[in-house]
Amino acid sequence: MIRFALLRGRKAAAVARAPNAPSRVRAAALNPMKDKMMLKTVVPLFLALLLASGAQASTRSFFSPTEEGHRIGACLSDGSTCGKPVADQFCQKAGFAESILFAREAVTSARQIDNGKFCEGETCQAFTRIKCYQPLEQAATAP
Repeated sequence: MIRFALLRGRKAAAVARAPNAPSRVRAAALNPMKDKMMLKTVVPLFLALLLASGAQASTRSFFSPTEEGHRIGACLSDGSTCGKPVADQFCQKAGFAESILFAREAVTSARQIDNGKFCEGETCQAFTRIKCYQPLEQAATAP
């Protein structure tokens, strides 16, 4: 049987080999002792890494979040407190510790989360997404 072998950057050259001789690749793959040792080493290591890096927290994304059927405004009733404090308040109402991501857009009407009134007009903004976060320790001890 003729096989081709790469010779350090040169073109492949024909190498003669006995037809029934096992190749090194096949011989290594058929060694059950090495396979068992590999499994005994790799599987526990993989499981330890998986458990150690496991769920550190609980998160949830709310897309176009609403309250009583109305979009949540991105500002409080004072008009100057907008963004993260409002998203944090929404997350706390939903049982999470805080918000870690939010996006907003201009809308014609949205419900203010602190007093339930509506903002209307060109300056009104509502959240398109809020991602809430709860550390695992707090999630486990929460009622």
